[in-house]
Amino acid sequence: MAAHLNVAFLWHFHQPDYSHPEEGVAVLPWVRMHGVRGYTDVTAMLEEHPAVHATLNFTPVLLRQLERCVADWGGAKEDRLLRVCRTLPAPMQEGERAALVALLFSANRQQMIAPLSRYAELFERCEPVLKSGGRLPLSDPDLLDLAVLFHLAWSGFRVRRRPEVLDLIRKGRGFTAADLDRLLAVHRDEIAGLLPRVRKLAESGQVELSTTPDQHPILPLLCRLDSKEFPQAGGLADPFRFERPDDAGDHVRRAVATFERVFTRAPRGIWPAEGAVSDAAAEEIARAKVQWCASDEAVLFASLRGRDGLGRGELYRPHRVATSAGQLSILFRDHELSDRIGFAYQSWPAEAAARDLLRRLDELRASAPFSEPVASIILDGENPWEHYSGAGEPFLRALHQEIAAHPRLRTTTMTEALARSDAAGAAAASDAVPPLPRLARGSWIDGSLDTWAGQREKLDAWRLLAAARALFADQRLAELPENVAASLRALEGSDWYWWFGDDHPTSQRDVFEELFHAHLRVVFRAAGRDAPPLPDPSARREDVRPARDPLEPIRPCGRPEDLFEWQSAGWFDLHAAGGAMARARRVARRLLFGYEAGARGRPGVLHLGVELEAPIATQVLKGRVFFAAPTTRGFDSVLSDDERKLPWLRFEVGLDELCAAAGAGLRFRVELETQDGEVLHWPGGRLACMRVPGEEFDAARWYV
Repeated sequence: MAAHLNVAFLWHFHQPDYSHPEEGVAVLPWVRMHGVRGYTDVTAMLEEHPAVHATLNFTPVLLRQLERCVADWGGAKEDRLLRVCRTLPAPMQEGERAALVALLFSANRQQMIAPLSRYAELFERCEPVLKSGGRLPLSDPDLLDLAVLFHLAWSGFRVRRRPEVLDLIRKGRGFTAADLDRLLAVHRDEIAGLLPRVRKLAESGQVELSTTPDQHPILPLLCRLDSKEFPQAGGLADPFRFERPDDAGDHVRRAVATFERVFTRAPRGIWPAEGAVSDAAAEEIARAKVQWCASDEAVLFASLRGRDGLGRGELYRPHRVATSAGQLSILFRDHELSDRIGFAYQSWPAEAAARDLLRRLDELRASAPFSEPVASIILDGENPWEHYSGAGEPFLRALHQEIAAHPRLRTTTMTEALARSDAAGAAAASDAVPPLPRLARGSWIDGSLDTWAGQREKLDAWRLLAAARALFADQRLAELPENVAASLRALEGSDWYWWFGDDHPTSQRDVFEELFHAHLRVVFRAAGRDAPPLPDPSARREDVRPARDPLEPIRPCGRPEDLFEWQSAGWFDLHAAGGAMARARRVARRLLFGYEAGARGRPGVLHLGVELEAPIATQVLKGRVFFAAPTTRGFDSVLSDDERKLPWLRFEVGLDELCAAAGAGLRFRVELETQDGEVLHWPGGRLACMRVPGEEFDAARWYV
């Protein structure tokens, strides 16, 4: 049993490049918004708890945008939203007004909109129109209020302590242009002071700073992408390869150069984008002469597959990978603990969540077979706090206070953890850092790379990148004109391939598509050619079909004994088909469906049940199913008080209401609204399909 557990937190700070390459203006405000929320708040929490050590990982593309945000403030190239808000309450075209309002409601409903009563009032007034279209019921003063409230909602707990911000929160409504200017001035000061504060923490030794390859690319896919490895995405139909390890090395070298310029020191470690690694990627990282990189436990256990006698304890020590460029230490994140902070604890009372995490960490210590075990907790440093109450302050404060006082848990930076492991290995051979004979190719998401290449639309985007890069195949990126190299690097970033496809729906998809195509235009124009258009996504998406058909008629009634009814139901796998539910694995597992017989032996009712991971009341507020065929209708879930105690959410749909005769095809999608206000869609940008059975109920094949 180890006397202490080294707990290595790594907070990852990243935003993709929102600058339009043909205009030089950021088209979305998220660098600025996260700058006054997650980035400054996590930094502030460390400043207030000097005994807590951690690693902060800044991507180069974020660092440059933070610098530009301050430099361009008030000028012609400040971000689009900032420029528009400064003109309020001036009138504008209805289309521009609708786009502005939709963006100004881009905030978590429960944790960011609801606490500001005027913001909630405006949202409830506009929500029906935003869904159905029509003229927005907002006056010019309403729109100015909305702009101020959006910026207040995105202000983190550190910014909200400022007296001028507290005054605006108390005022609540009836804001003036001068109020907005005062708030924006606070935001500018906060962002301008962020990097100097971070440097000071690093100089004190409390915080280690690390980085990520330049544009946040998936390094293994830059080193080698063979479409035939993704048959589920149509990669066999028209196979192609993309193989530019030299580009991967360029992203690593530029990352180190940007880091050294901003922080006046070389990084000791690299968190590869999405924890995605391979042997080839590790070689490019090792060339940068850093000490360590990190990935996910799924990659570790895939790398160790076939080796006997190794248990889960292997996760809690570093390993080493030998490359032709030298040795590289690698740490692996505890997936469960990291995701508890990222996704689960947001719905817990803050102190209970912190105690639960510390209890689990202490249990790991007690079972660790090494004298200096290390638990790596690696996650986004900005995104979780949109879903926590108080912008995450209650949880973060409880966590920092309790872990600093814990007698057996010791927070550490990544480099400190490696040093302790090396010292333990020098004292006892059983504690030596072991070599990895191979490094599996994968990421933090299911240990695979499917999230960035596993759907048709994602592969189509890679195909366009391959065509663009082939125009300059004989030249390295550093040899190309600066604008061409910049656009190729941007196209190699991971974020496009995250948003393309239907597994991560976003209301700003059109913006991402325009940015991606703008970078393509820059590259193709430099070669004297026109850029090909983006494929029509609707033409490349197939309906999702059931994993199993119903076995016999069912008749669930909202009781615990319905479990036996649902056992005969057909079902869809919510994880496999994509959509936001695939990311919320702790919320829902399957969509069950079956039919209840009606008159003359024909099914009269369609029963749908979303199988949840826990009783409804603990996580889901309500659900809705939308049918696109044979007629367009929506139905709410059945939610009695008794049913809220059950681990499934039930829908009853009369087939007559859908005008669905025997043999008719049904096409639909499902939405769940969680307790924290997040709306989960399934199946993303596609529809699910099934067929109403005929009289030969057991013999029919119902899906199309």
